[in-house]
Amino acid sequence: MGFAALLAGPRRNLRGAWLDVLAGDPEGGYVLTPRQQRQHARGFLYAAVRLRLHDLSRPLWHPLDWTLSSESRTNSLHAMAVGAHIVYIQWHDGLHTLLTEGWSWVGGCALAVGVGLRWLRKARGIELATPESKE
Repeated sequence: MGFAALLAGPRRNLRGAWLDVLAGDPEGGYVLTPRQQRQHARGFLYAAVRLRLHDLSRPLWHPLDWTLSSESRTNSLHAMAVGAHIVYIQWHDGLHTLLTEGWSWVGGCALAVGVGLRWLRKARGIELATPESKE
């Protein structure tokens, strides 16, 4: 149990809580069998790994959060993704394919990227500031 608490990181004080779970509640008639204790300990180890990975990956989200926090930056990212798709189709298949059948793929890309960026903004809890009305 100590290894899982150590792995979870120094910011979290989970060792005591996890040991309490493993001890059960003998007065209330809830006692874990050794097999159940091992299963819980494996679950705590899994949770500790996930917590540490979350802590390590947190700085990687900062550039995306910065981009999503502004409508103009989000629109620029959207335009760059769709533009890259247009350039790829033109480079790979030629201008004729782009002008005849490639626009449906470009439209699908634009829709998917737009929906994905809006979903990411909502999932990350980013709300854009609304302009104040002058009265």
